[in-house]
Amino acid sequence: MTEKELVAQLVLDDDFITYGKNLFDFYESMPTKAIFLKDFDVSAWEQEGIPYLAGLTGYTDSEIENRFYKIAGDLKALQDKYPQLVYDGKNEAFINNVIDEASDQLNNSGAWAKNGCAECRKIHRPRVFASAIIGGATGFLTGGIMGGASGAFTGLIQSLSAAGDCFDAAGC
Repeated sequence: MTEKELVAQLVLDDDFITYGKNLFDFYESMPTKAIFLKDFDVSAWEQEGIPYLAGLTGYTDSEIENRFYKIAGDLKALQDKYPQLVYDGKNEAFINNVIDEASDQLNNSGAWAKNGCAECRKIHRPRVFASAIIGGATGFLTGGIMGGASGAFTGLIQSLSAAGDCFDAAGC
């Protein structure tokens, strides 16, 4: 499929729409957002992994692991349906363009619009989405924690942190 054809498919796909909505849930339902925003350090995350993140977020290790499996599983289902969303080291621009355009259309149609803080979601949702793809979050399904969960989710956690900064600055 061309970029335009893939975008046209994605904006009508309930799985894609739901996944895009759910990506922010990790941050939005976080018990200790303020601590996460203030203290998150990517190098500590990459060295210590899920226990470090649990200490910042207020989630338990198993809650984080379960959320990561859900994120990775939902992304894998989308990638199985749309193989062009699998990052191969050469298609980053294609993926970013598709996610940006589909996100714009879904934001404009109201499918992803939400009262207040919509601008932060509009700016950051494509970044969060693409970071899960480019970062190889689906590798977590086979590699698990010992297979480099922290590496697979670094981009996702960083992009959620940036989104959280936006929400915090906007008073969300």
